[in-house]
Amino acid sequence: MKTKSFLICPLLLVSLALTTFLTIESVEGQLQWSTHFQIEVLSDGSAVWVVQQRTTLTTEDDEAAFFQYLNITSGVEISNHVHSMVSHASLVTGRSMRVESLEVNANITSEGLSKEGIIQYQFDWLGFGESIGEQKIKIGDALSGELDLSRNDQLTLKYPVGYAPIYVDPSPDETRQSERALTWLGPKNFGAGEPDVLLERKSFSWTDVVTGNIPLLAIIVASVSIGFLGYFLGVKRALGNQKSKPKVAAKQAPFSDFGVEDDEEKVMRLLIAAGGQVYQSTITKQCGFSKSKTSELLSVMERKGVISRKKVGRGKVVTVTQKQKTEK
Repeated sequence: MKTKSFLICPLLLVSLALTTFLTIESVEGQLQWSTHFQIEVLSDGSAVWVVQQRTTLTTEDDEAAFFQYLNITSGVEISNHVHSMVSHASLVTGRSMRVESLEVNANITSEGLSKEGIIQYQFDWLGFGESIGEQKIKIGDALSGELDLSRNDQLTLKYPVGYAPIYVDPSPDETRQSERALTWLGPKNFGAGEPDVLLERKSFSWTDVVTGNIPLLAIIVASVSIGFLGYFLGVKRALGNQKSKPKVAAKQAPFSDFGVEDDEEKVMRLLIAAGGQVYQSTITKQCGFSKSKTSELLSVMERKGVISRKKVGRGKVVTVTQKQKTEK
């Protein structure tokens, strides 16, 4: 993992907010990290930053090292770094800037036999871009230093619907107009104020509306198709029932009889897929539960001896018990 100087530039500070707390001499060379930056610029010049630090977990020792990194990561210090970065950029540019909705999450994803540890930092940077009149947005002056992208790193800049880049320096390695995205791949060194991008509002076009909302349109088309299919199947079933004798419906148990067990199974599947250990906040997001429901459900499972919980920093790590692993 490449070491970078702390006060090089705001963009690099975000990377350091990740790497500063992920450096332990005893396991420094064990995990190989890559960093993915995504900056989604909004029409008012603000931006949503998502920074992911990723590492492949090949062995159980890798997983142990990953959790060891998490145990020494301080959310308060990371928050201080991000706010300092934005304050510095505000002084350099002379524009009012602030940070909102800062979140830090970590989880392990599994695909087949491959596992990947991911630490994600997300926040809203208000005042990131400079609005020039009502037609243009300039990006880059808040990035006042240099950034080194290592071989597996990448930076993606997404621009808002209705805008198009009319100037980009340096040229991106990938341009995806359908996703309104410019991507630079490592290894690459950015100079002061780079990447420098000028966006201009385009005249209204239905093509832009369609292109900018492809996922939503796909959902609408799928929903309409499913609705029509369900309607015709329902008509066919109704006609078939008219020809058959009525049957007495089987007695069903109330939904409440199954709710807890179904939710427990969701949690267990997530834990097993993640190698037996995840953050409680990850369970909340991946299973679609509220925070209170997750806490109540895990309390029930903890009393049963299925899982155990341990407070780590500002969160809790949920672990499958050895007894449960043996039964599986």
